[in-house]
Amino acid sequence: MDIAPDQAAELGLALLAASAVCSPGHPRPAPGEPIYAAHMPVLGWQTGTLSAARLPVLVAMLLGGARLILRFTPEQAASCGEALNAVAATVQDPPEG
Repeated sequence: MDIAPDQAAELGLALLAASAVCSPGHPRPAPGEPIYAAHMPVLGWQTGTLSAARLPVLVAMLLGGARLILRFTPEQAASCGEALNAVAATVQDPPEG
């Protein structure tokens, strides 16, 4: 079966969403109800490097048991970390007004 990269990406996201939605303690969808790609709750994470290439990785453990391993360049990893810190600061201390 031939499948285009964008179709594979859509299928992968749908399967991750189904895994999270069908997890214990999560309300089950009605039979036949479509499951759309959704935000994936992260239950845990680890960081490290790929030993051969020495590239930073982020492993995200998702609701449903999936583990995503994201590989970054050093510059991307630093930028991502800074962006997450900036967002976390605004959520922890929301501006008054």
